[in-house]
Amino acid sequence: STETMRTDDAGQLEIDLPRTGVFSLRAMVPEPRAGVYKGTPFDMVRHYTTLTVHTDSNAGDNGSDGLAKSILQDAYECSSEHRTKAPRWTGTLDCSFDGEISQGLVMHDGSSFKVTGPETLTAGQLDDLRLIEGLPTPGFVTDSTVRFEENRPASAGARISVDDDAFTFQVKDRRIESATHRTSNGTRRIDVLDWTDTDDKRVLPGRLMVTDFDRDGRITRVLTLDRSYLELDGGPVLETQRGRVIKAADSSGAVMMQISEVERTEEASGAA
Repeated sequence: STETMRTDDAGQLEIDLPRTGVFSLRAMVPEPRAGVYKGTPFDMVRHYTTLTVHTDSNAGDNGSDGLAKSILQDAYECSSEHRTKAPRWTGTLDCSFDGEISQGLVMHDGSSFKVTGPETLTAGQLDDLRLIEGLPTPGFVTDSTVRFEENRPASAGARISVDDDAFTFQVKDRRIESATHRTSNGTRRIDVLDWTDTDDKRVLPGRLMVTDFDRDGRITRVLTLDRSYLELDGGPVLETQRGRVIKAADSSGAVMMQISEVERTEEASGAA
């Protein structure tokens, strides 16, 4: 939210402390001055400055940069279904992945997913089913070291590293635009291509591109996934995810994940 206020004659202004972990104050001072800019006359110059503040008293733990941690947590609140007070729920998951059919039960505790099946699922099936989380669930952030990426470029947005680049996030305009997860088998990068507006004036990933790399950095497969959501009491829940998986230039298959029988199990979680 944004609010505009004006100082008194002495240039003083008192505001209530915003109820968010990070906020910005932008001040504008007008200066009467006449001139012409690109052929257009003007009679005033506006001077701007911006101050960004983080207020989380726990920020900075575990060697974290308090501002980086606050920006990442704020981005989760603004652009992901994985939020601080996300509902806890269970559901039935049906998946058709490049012709392979699998089913399972999915449980979301407010900060992480768990997928189980009526039968033993292979490691590959579990990995495919966990694609329902979209952006990585934020349960790892609490006890992790969160810092700005070293030698990050001086450009719009922020690159944030978690636990020495085990995860790397690109955050811009309070949105997580991409997330990279390093594993023992290689790396997975998730890019948000389109957004879905929500009733509470936030956004959710509407279209994702997931790229898997091996240990040598070679692409092993690419997925494009369109996501739709079900509005559950307490927040949105993923309902369907459809798209295609590409393993080679001449090899592709369809992906469909459907979550049904969604039930809320407990009160909203307070852990992020």
